[in-house]
Amino acid sequence: MNSDQTHERLSSSEEGAKIPSERSFGTTFAAVFVIFGVFPLVYGNTPRWWSLGIGAVFLVVSFVAPAILRGPNKLWFMFGQVLHKFVSPIILGAMYFLAFTPMALLLKLFGKKLLNLKYNPEVASYWIERIPPGPSSDSVRKQF
Repeated sequence: MNSDQTHERLSSSEEGAKIPSERSFGTTFAAVFVIFGVFPLVYGNTPRWWSLGIGAVFLVVSFVAPAILRGPNKLWFMFGQVLHKFVSPIILGAMYFLAFTPMALLLKLFGKKLLNLKYNPEVASYWIERIPPGPSSDSVRKQF
């Protein structure tokens, strides 16, 4: 079986992740440094001038000579790929074991079965009768 026949793609080059342009990398980092620089103003403190300076440098370089940011952009992208390999499984595992597992244990403890899957040969239909009945079929002709 070749990789075209599998249901998941395992290499990062097949995931469709592309390195952003150097200009967008520079403007994003400029925005982050500016936000970090002006944040002390919220509490009445003086701004972080060094952070505003770095943000200004990133902004100027991203518009004047974006090719300078090619190396840092590539390094930042590779760092993101490495984080993705480790953080995604950890977060998904934590969600499973901290949210779904306790809920399943509680449901089992109280004997609640959310899906009525037992076969009963005596019933004519498994449809649940709605009381009061829902809207007429004529009222939902153009749903989309």
